[in-house]
Amino acid sequence: MMATKIKSSKPPVFVLGLSATGLSVGRIFSARGVQVFGTDRKNGQIGRYSKHIIKPPFGYIAKENSLLDDLIEFSKNLAVKPILIPSDDEFIEFISRNAKELKGHYLFNSSYEKETSEKFLNKKKFYRLCEEHGVAVPKSLYLSGHEMLNNILAEIRFPFIIKPDLIHRWKKKLHGNKVLLVSTAEDFKQVVDKYDGILSQSTIQEVIPGPESNIFLFKGYFSEATGECIADFTGQKIRQVPINFGSGSFVKSIINEEVREISKAFLKSCNFRGLCGSEFKYDNRDGKYKMIEVNIRPQLWEDLTRVSLRDVLWYAYADLVGLPDVSVPEQKNGKSWSYFLRDITTTLELKKRTGLSIIDWLTSYKYLSTDAILDMQDPFATLIAPFLTVKQVINYFKGR
Repeated sequence: MMATKIKSSKPPVFVLGLSATGLSVGRIFSARGVQVFGTDRKNGQIGRYSKHIIKPPFGYIAKENSLLDDLIEFSKNLAVKPILIPSDDEFIEFISRNAKELKGHYLFNSSYEKETSEKFLNKKKFYRLCEEHGVAVPKSLYLSGHEMLNNILAEIRFPFIIKPDLIHRWKKKLHGNKVLLVSTAEDFKQVVDKYDGILSQSTIQEVIPGPESNIFLFKGYFSEATGECIADFTGQKIRQVPINFGSGSFVKSIINEEVREISKAFLKSCNFRGLCGSEFKYDNRDGKYKMIEVNIRPQLWEDLTRVSLRDVLWYAYADLVGLPDVSVPEQKNGKSWSYFLRDITTTLELKKRTGLSIIDWLTSYKYLSTDAILDMQDPFATLIAPFLTVKQVINYFKGR
């Protein structure tokens, strides 16, 4: 493998996963003058078409049986250790499995090592961790799979969701969905019959009523040396796809002190080190913020932190490479991020559910700050994105 040329004095970043989340990593670091390389297990991911992400010598497509060797060889041809950043949970597991070998060649947060990553990747372990530390979560049932269905239904009310403990391992079986919504006893029976073993590998959880705008977000980086949160960001979901239990499609930056303090206190009590993003839903019934999840990697909406002057990912990089103290500016509120090619699919359903008009939906784009993909400064990715989206939609319906 030929030596890789680095045009910047700053150590490069290697992002594992080239979805829209990986693309956001590329854009954030490119804006800071850091070169970003990237690869993915799947062909046709949007990040490979971006000017912000460079193809490594072994290519944009990672080979499962040689990825570890390819990454090590790539690092050997550099004068400095690159920073390794996973953009999805599968790649977190990859780093966790190979942490010992990768440590000699890359810098990455200790949160990706098995002892910590398992607590946050596995939903059952995560919700129990929250309960141990006094953090409110939606009512949850942890099952062995041997319970009688009638006994389960006696403990929780409709509607509820079945959330796989390792969502990334179930998403293909669930046709891209992260959870299964159960509204009746017949629904529940059909799900159990259709998905063998799902109860023992999932958490059953109540649905907190209320709109997407009741969902609030925290992004933080906790120093490897001290465990202190050295940079943070808070925001609010406005819309998501799929509606109710999806990923953000329109998000705004706002200050939410309660969400920030709950997140910081919880993660410090867990002795967490590294990058994370937490999500809460406000429950109007008891006036509490309920923890939905903590992701220990970049988020789909990560670029919102950049335009809000709180690109937490950059402060994670600065901590890992040992840059001198970097000042954190005040968060710019009222900034907005969209994933337009997904958000457009919410309009008809939201009109039916809430009366949101097309005019209201368009008005939300009046002062848009950044989009997950569409950016005329990144023309090739922007031009090809609609074609990739159509292909993904077709493949989604083929799999149903």
